[in-house]
Amino acid sequence: TKQIKKDREQKLANEVLKSRTEFLKSHVGKVLEVLTEQCENGIYTGFTKNYLTVDFEGKATLCNSIVKVTITDADGEKLYGRIN
Repeated sequence: TKQIKKDREQKLANEVLKSRTEFLKSHVGKVLEVLTEQCENGIYTGFTKNYLTVDFEGKATLCNSIVKVTITDADGEKLYGRIN
């Protein structure tokens, strides 16, 4: 029935979110190289070699460069860190 399908879809979506969150949290404490792409109000957004999104604070001179970032936190969407 439609309700069973909807319930299964919701359960699967929850499992995917849980799995992604666990995967991202497994990076906490690690130092990763991040290519910075955006900077807004001193907050950078960049990507790791395996395309994980990382937000961190930094100086305006870091745009479009690769920096080492220690990952300090994670949620279901991205990583958060600080420059080494």
